[in-house]
Amino acid sequence: MTATQYSKPNMTNLPRELGEQIFAEIQNSTKPDRKKMHEISMQLEEEMMLEREREKRNATD
Repeated sequence: MTATQYSKPNMTNLPRELGEQIFAEIQNSTKPDRKKMHEISMQLEEEMMLEREREKRNATD
C-alpha cells in the first residue's frame, strides 16, 4: 500500500478572480457571536462537571 501525499493549497496558484471571490466571501461573512459561544461553552462545561460527579457517586456505590 502506498501513502498518498497531500500538499497545502497555495493561494498564489489560483486564478486572480477566484482569489478575489474567496477574499470577498471571507470579508463579507458574518462575524461570530463570541458572547453566545462563551455562554454555550460555560453551559456545556457545567453539564460535564455534573456528569462527572454523577459518575463518581455511581462508582462508589
